[in-house]
Amino acid sequence: MAVEAETKGHKKLKKTIAKILEDSNFDLVDTEVNIDIDDDGKTEFSIDTCGIYKKTLFVFQCKDREKINEIKKELNSTKQYIEKVLQKKFNVIDSDTGNISNEVLKTISEIKCCYAFTNKLSNKDTEKNVIAAKFIFWDDKAVKYYERVSQILKGITRNEILKEFGVKMSSKTTYHENAVEIKQEDNQMYLLGIHPGLLLKIAYVYRRTGNKPGAYQRIITKDRIQSISKFFNDSKNLMLPNPVIVVFDEDPDIQKNIKYKNNQLYFPTSYCSAWIIDGQHRIYGFKDHPKYTNWIPDEDDDFKIPVVVFKTLSKLDQNKAFLNINYYQKRIDSVLFNDLSTIIQDLTHEITWPSLLVSELNKKEPWKNMIKISELDPNKPITISGFAKTKLLSKLLGYSKKTNSYSGNLFKIAPFDPKKSFSSTENNTAFVKQLGVLTRFFSIIRSQVKNNIDEKDQWLNHKKYGLTKFTVVNALLLVLDSLLEKDPKLSMDLNKWLSAISVIDFRNEKLLKYGRGYPAMPKIANKIIKQMNSKHGANLKLR
Repeated sequence: MAVEAETKGHKKLKKTIAKILEDSNFDLVDTEVNIDIDDDGKTEFSIDTCGIYKKTLFVFQCKDREKINEIKKELNSTKQYIEKVLQKKFNVIDSDTGNISNEVLKTISEIKCCYAFTNKLSNKDTEKNVIAAKFIFWDDKAVKYYERVSQILKGITRNEILKEFGVKMSSKTTYHENAVEIKQEDNQMYLLGIHPGLLLKIAYVYRRTGNKPGAYQRIITKDRIQSISKFFNDSKNLMLPNPVIVVFDEDPDIQKNIKYKNNQLYFPTSYCSAWIIDGQHRIYGFKDHPKYTNWIPDEDDDFKIPVVVFKTLSKLDQNKAFLNINYYQKRIDSVLFNDLSTIIQDLTHEITWPSLLVSELNKKEPWKNMIKISELDPNKPITISGFAKTKLLSKLLGYSKKTNSYSGNLFKIAPFDPKKSFSSTENNTAFVKQLGVLTRFFSIIRSQVKNNIDEKDQWLNHKKYGLTKFTVVNALLLVLDSLLEKDPKLSMDLNKWLSAISVIDFRNEKLLKYGRGYPAMPKIANKIIKQMNSKHGANLKLR
């Protein structure tokens, strides 16, 4: 079996996953476990990182490169080697810590495998092949998610990992609480009180990455949990009237154990059986509470949290409920909201269309992978919300909240119908045309500042230059708005006209003379427009 070259990224990924397993309180963790399968004294099965919980071995194969043909072969080999280990046909040669030995592996009755990748992953077929082999797939965002959550939640994270790997953790016993059935149009829910310790057991937060693209959640914040925990621990008469909102898993074994009769809701108490729609920080604020962490059936009834429970809810309705609660009732990270809107694709919400445009721009040059689409995206010069919600929405698309309509110059050349689905022919045609205009405009901007030395490239070096940051990007969108107003077909010589950006020194410190944020946008835009007018006779309107 081919051995992964020990690149810096590969070595770091191995250590990161080992730390995730350790923080999540797996029984044993080890790296570089070399196993002889055919009894020739040589390594056939090399495990990058692994962990053991009870009688299950979790194998993680780490990849800092993707050669699809090699990975396909390796997936098949890994399946065969796992079968040999389960048949007790193996010999452990060595490992980094010695935690995994022949004696330990002989106690294993189940093996789960995950292929984890660094940010060098780009081939979409890789994920399909990993999942087709019935292995778990983690891209770099999944790894970052678990790295962050395990540092904060420690052992609770193990339940979520076990859930993702399909490991059964406990018998499906049921419990019941007094409940009130509530109906809102087509939605049916139950209001009841549940002990914090039981909530910590049954509820879990699910990430958006990985093999459940419809899942969602705000990233857990350590400081917020700590402040809530301190409040809980310091309160002598703790009162929490706001309900936590959860929905039970679609698993048939879970669903069949949920019943409502005689004003009582019967529900399973198995680990990670309910997804948290809202209130995760309140739940995890109890994780280290000396009084409320544990739960004993029929004994711990002295304190309960109000909970709104949905027996079942489609992924789309869960997303809508999450957005409704967090956008209209309390603030969430704007990046997450814009990102979620691209999944729901509900065009009746004004930020959906521009978010879809920006999300697509991020997939191709010149913006490829430069926009912060997810909360887990690091070191990006601009966010999806900063790109989509300002001049793209208000000027180019011309959205009016008062009339809930569009009248901007970009909208006029390719109108879309918010009442129709995004996938409709009319809307798809409009989207492609608008995306083409934006791509062409920014590609020319990119060509005007291109430099063979990355450090001097104003497009790539966003630590030194502000060209691809919030203020200037929105200023450039104002320039595009002026160009479209003059010529919707953009038939002019854009390369020549946009050479006017040379009048701006895009170094961060030099941009301060225009001010910051919104007030600076028209100043920068008008500086470029004036240069176009004086040098090229463009006769464009100032913004």
